[in-house]
Amino acid sequence: MVIIRQPITFAVRLNGWLRLLRLPNLFTVPGDPLAGVAAAVLAGGVMPSAKTIACCSAAALFLYCAGLICNDICDYEHDMICRPSRPLPSRQVDMLSAWAGMLLLGAAGLCMAFWAGIPV
Repeated sequence: MVIIRQPITFAVRLNGWLRLLRLPNLFTVPGDPLAGVAAAVLAGGVMPSAKTIACCSAAALFLYCAGLICNDICDYEHDMICRPSRPLPSRQVDMLSAWAGMLLLGAAGLCMAFWAGIPV
């Protein structure tokens, strides 16, 4: 099997990152914390501030993205064989950038979660 490598342009890299982060799935992630807030309020809880809700939603999104990248890093060897067109094996996203993105998104998620807990 011959793999023809395409030139790595900005558009190719952007497409690789969007595929790595599975862009269509990201729109559903903030809904989980919002559903939790709604359930808690309906159960007789106090409505949290807009800042807390926004921070929790952002934290969930950032941590989800970090997890997606971590998953592709861990599956790299398997993807080299079974899915060579995925962003990491095809080198649309290089491994160092993937690690950096995962660490930055994970740290951002933890910071947002911490900030959500700080009273207004």
